Amino acid sequence: MPRALFLLFALPIAACEFNGAISQETPSPGPEILAPPASASAIGATTASATPGAANVALKGVRTILGSGILGSLRHPRGVAAGSAVLAAADTRNHKIHLSRSGGTEWAASGTGLAGYFDGASTEAQFFYPNGAAVDLDGTVLVVDTDNQAIRRIGKDGKVTTIAGDTRRGRIDGAALEARFADPTGIAVDAQGAIFVVEQGGSSIRKVAGGQVTTLVGSAGVGFSDGAADSAMLNRPFGLAADAGGNLYVADTDNHRVRKILPNGFVSTLAGGDPGFKDGIRTAAQFNFPRGVAVDSAGRVYVADAGNHAIRVIETTGEVKTVAGGTAGFLDGTLAQARFDEPSGLAFYPDDGSLIIADTNNHRIRAMNPTSP
Repeated sequence: MPRALFLLFALPIAACEFNGAISQETPSPGPEILAPPASASAIGATTASATPGAANVALKGVRTILGSGILGSLRHPRGVAAGSAVLAAADTRNHKIHLSRSGGTEWAASGTGLAGYFDGASTEAQFFYPNGAAVDLDGTVLVVDTDNQAIRRIGKDGKVTTIAGDTRRGRIDGAALEARFADPTGIAVDAQGAIFVVEQGGSSIRKVAGGQVTTLVGSAGVGFSDGAADSAMLNRPFGLAADAGGNLYVADTDNHRVRKILPNGFVSTLAGGDPGFKDGIRTAAQFNFPRGVAVDSAGRVYVADAGNHAIRVIETTGEVKTVAGGTAGFLDGTLAQARFDEPSGLAFYPDDGSLIIADTNNHRIRAMNPTSP
């Protein structure tokens, strides 16, 4: 039987607290972005290459695979997920999840589009500001349903079920359906099938495994500190990714850093420090409210640097480079030409190696070949 339905008609409390993740259309106020000005022709421009189509490693640079840029078809998407023969996008302000099993050529929506909470068939299910998504080992899609304070699963038959969270905001470990989250936003699945969840409200990383929810990092409070799990601190992190070795990578948004978490919970700073926009080695590099991370098969970490409207990469040597973007706008094309507007979510599509991007304020999902001109 579906779990209880409740509809909320007033502005949600959690959304009011979200400071850049939901309540605002832009990241939290920060220092002036140090990107060079874009040409007038780039801002708001469109090209013929923006026609939706399949993600394909042969593509040159960046192209749009979902969304027209007009509010309605997509509205501030913030999370994407990819697995073999499956793509998913969290259509945050439309309270839907879009799914494709055709490489992005055809999409179907899960959720009615009404803010609420209901488990059931895809045409009946309801979400409330979903922000993150991941693909489980069996090809099902996991959803971070932020304002329902829950982790949901979309089966291959389209049925939506809740796998963790009792829908009330809090920070309680324990049995999965009795545990509580504080504004979860990002999600990743490791090679053993364990699920890890970023809580922006709690500035913590939670683990869902064996029917239990535990806190991996975040018990020390909110702030910045590297070290063991019980002493390390994050500051309103947003996105999460896992590599083949069980390491986690976190977009530590309000610390303007990318952090690495070892399987034992030890936290270190992979790159970033003072807010700004600068390429460089590890902590000499600068980010501006990074939101999304993704790891490729070679161990490079890609970053959706929302405040800088750019896609960055942290090489295995620790060097940070800007791959595309750097000025707010919209333009498909080569990496040098491409423009983004607060990109938030990233995921690698294993079927062709494309990097899938939730381009939030452009209301589009885009695909990029990171190695093309």
